[in-house]
Amino acid sequence: MRWKDGAVTRTLAIVAAVILALLGAILLILMLNVTGLPLCDDRAALRTADECIEATSGERTLGLVLGWAGTVCAVLAVFFAIRLARRGTGAGRVATTAALTPVLGLLAVAFLPVSF
Repeated sequence: MRWKDGAVTRTLAIVAAVILALLGAILLILMLNVTGLPLCDDRAALRTADECIEATSGERTLGLVLGWAGTVCAVLAVFFAIRLARRGTGAGRVATTAALTPVLGLLAVAFLPVSF
């Protein structure tokens, strides 16, 4: 039995799509959770919240921007991976967006330390 041209690439694209979808879901849940948290310096908001973000306002903004960009990158990477599996073209787009997703996600987590 002979493999069809590009069968391995298309199979890896499907595996990458599943992994990136899970990573995107984790980033989405993290961003939805962190978006509503107050800063630890805000004493009035801490009376009603159990968790807070130990960062400045600028760090929080930068972390949220990086996190949401990572989430969008994950969605695009899944879309490009599915497109690669169907058509067999666009491996560079998958590689670029797949590489950016964890980098942006880790930078977002670094800028958003949450205190319980």
